[in-house]
Amino acid sequence: MTKMRFTCLALALGLFACGPAGKITGRVTVEGGSSAGVAVFAYGAASAATVTNSEGAFTFAGLPDGEYVVRATLRDADVEELSTATTISNGGTAAPEPVLAFKASAATVTGRVVFADGSEAGNLSVIATGPETVGTRTEVNGSFTFSKIKNGAYVVSVEVRDTREGRVGIGVAADGTKDVGELRLTPVGQLKGVATFGGMPAAGVTVWVPGTSVSSVTDGVGAFSLVDVPTGNQTVIAKIGEEPFTRSINAAVTVVRGVNPDLQLTLMDDPPKTGTIQGTITFRGPRDPRNIQLSVLGTSVTGAPSANGTYTLMAPVGEWEVIATAPSHPKLSLGRVTVREGQVTQLPGAQLSFYRTIFRSNAPMSVSTGFGLGFDNHAWGITNIDDGSDNRLALVHAITGELRFLASGAYSSPIISRNGKYAAWSAANAVFVYEMATGAISVFNDVDPLSSFVFSTDESTLFVVRNPMGGSTLRRIPLANPMAAVTFPSTGVSTHIVSQSNDRFFVREGSTDYRLVTPLIDLEDAFTNVTGTLNTTPTAWAYTDCAVTCQLKLLSPASTMAAVAVSGFSVVNNGLNTSSLNASGEYPCFKVVASGVTFCAKATDGTRYPLPNDVTTLRYNTTGTRMIYTYAAGGGVSGLREDAVPPSASTVDLDTSMNGWNVNWLSPTRAFGLEGGAAAGRKVRLVTAGTAAPVDTDTGTQAFNVVGPLLVYSQQSTSKWRAILGDGPTRPLDIPLTQSPSLSARAFQGDTLTRFGQVAVPSDSVVMHIIDENAGMVRKLNEGRCSASIRSGAMELCVASRPGSGTTYFFQYQGAASFEYLDGSASTVGIIGTQTVALGAVALSLDSRELLLGSFSP
Repeated sequence: MTKMRFTCLALALGLFACGPAGKITGRVTVEGGSSAGVAVFAYGAASAATVTNSEGAFTFAGLPDGEYVVRATLRDADVEELSTATTISNGGTAAPEPVLAFKASAATVTGRVVFADGSEAGNLSVIATGPETVGTRTEVNGSFTFSKIKNGAYVVSVEVRDTREGRVGIGVAADGTKDVGELRLTPVGQLKGVATFGGMPAAGVTVWVPGTSVSSVTDGVGAFSLVDVPTGNQTVIAKIGEEPFTRSINAAVTVVRGVNPDLQLTLMDDPPKTGTIQGTITFRGPRDPRNIQLSVLGTSVTGAPSANGTYTLMAPVGEWEVIATAPSHPKLSLGRVTVREGQVTQLPGAQLSFYRTIFRSNAPMSVSTGFGLGFDNHAWGITNIDDGSDNRLALVHAITGELRFLASGAYSSPIISRNGKYAAWSAANAVFVYEMATGAISVFNDVDPLSSFVFSTDESTLFVVRNPMGGSTLRRIPLANPMAAVTFPSTGVSTHIVSQSNDRFFVREGSTDYRLVTPLIDLEDAFTNVTGTLNTTPTAWAYTDCAVTCQLKLLSPASTMAAVAVSGFSVVNNGLNTSSLNASGEYPCFKVVASGVTFCAKATDGTRYPLPNDVTTLRYNTTGTRMIYTYAAGGGVSGLREDAVPPSASTVDLDTSMNGWNVNWLSPTRAFGLEGGAAAGRKVRLVTAGTAAPVDTDTGTQAFNVVGPLLVYSQQSTSKWRAILGDGPTRPLDIPLTQSPSLSARAFQGDTLTRFGQVAVPSDSVVMHIIDENAGMVRKLNEGRCSASIRSGAMELCVASRPGSGTTYFFQYQGAASFEYLDGSASTVGIIGTQTVALGAVALSLDSRELLLGSFSP
């Protein structure tokens, strides 16, 4: 008995000779293919292999009990290897029955390789790279087919030597039968050879193929090599020397793909035959024509006009095109001319303009634009083109003249992000966002009515405000990942959404709390227990925690923390007045209506800074470092003070005897006060920041006007107006007091608003008075009204449209020289980036127009 157990054990360690023998039966299915002859393997207590029969069935017999893994392998299937587990127990049939289901690769990709010159494209290797890498070769006509490849994304490419591209490819999602179209290649050839003159090698000869960029210069033995020459009939030109003493040769060559036979180019002396080209060229506007460069294309002949615009060019005999160019101007063809030996050929007179045609319409056309009048960080402008049948929204590039059409029909509110990365517009309830770099358009739609939308300053985020029934919602959309968009409030609607800037929104949640939302964060309890509404000017403030009295809470324009309470202060609801006070920046100012108590507060920590009671007008300078204000001093008179920010309790009065003041700043260090009271005693008081010694001038002032740093006021003694610009002196204007002037101060890139001022009279649409503190003078110009300004180096230009004449032009503030004009056709002028821009539709005929763009950077 013992011996018998030993023998069985020994057999069990061999080929399972003892115990019951079981089997595994199963099947393989192949969707879209045959399941016969598929290799199947079993691994476990023993190993075995077989292949499926014609029905896909398989059997492993004589296997011991145990757990097995059954694996099948089928090439050209979507998944080439499948496996499943089964178990043999008590010598029976394994369970569960293993079934391995394959899906045959069924995708077919077709296409065609073509050469740009129409030559044969057969027997070329085409590769498809994706879930698998397969190759094929083209037929005689260039067609190719990949059959029974796995479904998935492939790049189909062909690489061919002696083509300009070398290799081209296209992506395709293979599923079923897909045709990728044409893979187009441009065949090129290589030309080598030697240039000689008088039987000797000619070094330094330029050899080129006209109409291409292909060129070479011969070496010391006269050899040259031209690569990437387009196939077909070409002309090879070899030339050396300067006009009129040149040597050259023209050779007609039929170029084939690849290497071509060597060329032998024998140069000959060009006959010194010349003729004369004459004409007249000027600028559109009184610029010096001598700044124009003339050139005869195809020759080395260049020149410039004289002071009156006439020119004379000596050119070789032949047919040539004459071109005029100047800085910031597109080139102008003066025409093609046939030059004959010893003869004078006259070209028509012409004017060089920086206007270029960017669009033509066969119908009457009008344009309107959204050109900015400030200095943006990009060169794109928005324009609407109406040709009578439809409105079309387009972008125009101020430098290149590129025109991109974005939308048509009923659209509204087009905007461009700060650095020109995106443009956006709305139609119905949808917001469309266009990405400049890729041309991709994203659409953000909703059933709720659209209220407004803005880009954040860093261009990362689009904020959209909608007005569902009963309130408003704010949606913050990260443009790099729109799926991460968030709506505020998360449920329901808000009764108040207020924008502090393009980067900061406050959303009322519930009835009393406000959430702060920025591109990166949202602060749930920025303001809590608010009574009334939130104010942003741009410091945010509100009445909170109102029982008998309320707290005043502030949140600075840059803070992402909860609002802070003003220290040691409470007030009844709606008990504050900010009218005529400065409520912006880090130190907003308030006045208690009931008591007249006036103070400023630090927005970041709530520290309160008392001011005299009953402050009536308070103004900060442009840097936010100084303030000037008036207050009720008692007895029907006003006090005047100038102080630092934050204010000091020891500030000295500049005056306490006048009957009212009008105050403001002309520069960061200079303020003014205009007295009220009787006209005979009124005067202008100039205040220098940080000093207690104001300077009075011009008593008897009855009227004034101020814009930014420019003050214009009446002077009774001369019955004319006077002006002060920034830190400059008082300057007389040749405008009688019977006329009421309008005024503006023009800003230039990198400057403060103190260089130039403009004063005009509404009754005179042509005359303009320019206050030039660079030159220390006032000039009276007959140039219309300045609508935008730009600075380039030391030159300051104004963009103007002369009313009544339709003339658009540019002139210098210094000297008033007009530069460029477009009579009766400019629809708009302005500044885009660093370009001065004019855009207008000009009639070509009764029923057609062309759109002209002029952009100028002197």
